[in-house]
Amino acid sequence: MSFYRTPEKAGSDSDLLKKIELEVTPRRAGVGPRGKRRHSPGVDEKLSLFEDRICLMFKNLKEDIGLKFKKIESKLIDIHKNTGDIEKSMEFLATNFEEMSKKVDNLEQQIKNKQTQIDNLEDKYENLQRSARSSTLEIRNVPNSPNETKEVLSSYIVQMSETVGAKMSSNDIKDIFRVPGKSETNKPIIAELTTTIQKLRLIKAVKSFNVSNRANKLNAFHLGLRGHSSPVFVVEHLTSKGNRLHYLARELTRAGQYKYCWTSNGKVFVRKMDGAPLVLINSEEQMEGLKSLK
Repeated sequence: MSFYRTPEKAGSDSDLLKKIELEVTPRRAGVGPRGKRRHSPGVDEKLSLFEDRICLMFKNLKEDIGLKFKKIESKLIDIHKNTGDIEKSMEFLATNFEEMSKKVDNLEQQIKNKQTQIDNLEDKYENLQRSARSSTLEIRNVPNSPNETKEVLSSYIVQMSETVGAKMSSNDIKDIFRVPGKSETNKPIIAELTTTIQKLRLIKAVKSFNVSNRANKLNAFHLGLRGHSSPVFVVEHLTSKGNRLHYLARELTRAGQYKYCWTSNGKVFVRKMDGAPLVLINSEEQMEGLKSLK
């Protein structure tokens, strides 16, 4: 059985030309006539969501920045307030510092004035002590003896005065005693004579005796202590300050910085060399200055 196809209808030349043009120049997807872009419904929805997200992000960022600026502004206000408080505190401290500085200056001046008064009082007290000891001498290194009394001690002075050529009697001795201390040590004997002249005369006689008898200087035997030959020293009875200055002055002579050191009327003197001026020692500070001199 044979089938026959119905012949297709031949088109016009214009229709054929359009068909060929469409086949030769294919149309891009999504591009309409005259180059207009078409979006599918899914793409538009995604773009809309993306725009919403971007807007939300900017909104949140704006709010976050706003909050941070508010915090910064609050902190700046607090800082400004604190700075004001600090400035007030500094002004208060500066005012107080000036007042305290004035008070300190006044106190320092008062201390200087008080120290000057103390120094003057100490000098007066030292002079009073020297005056009270003007007729008193000190005999050192005299051996202790059992049952020692003032009469026994007085006999030592009388015997010594005869030995050195400055004869005295017990009536010339106003008071005499040995400084308290351990019995095994030879504590000094303090003798107060009736006049200062007698004291100076006896000290001078002892010095002359020692110069004339270098091989047999004044010793315990010359005071009537038989069987003893320990050296005996007769000096002025100095104050505590005088003793300290005399000790330091002797250190200068031992070091060779000064040649002579002696006491007179309770005062301490040094001389650098023969013919040099004598120097009266008044304080330990002065002594330190003398040590530094060459």
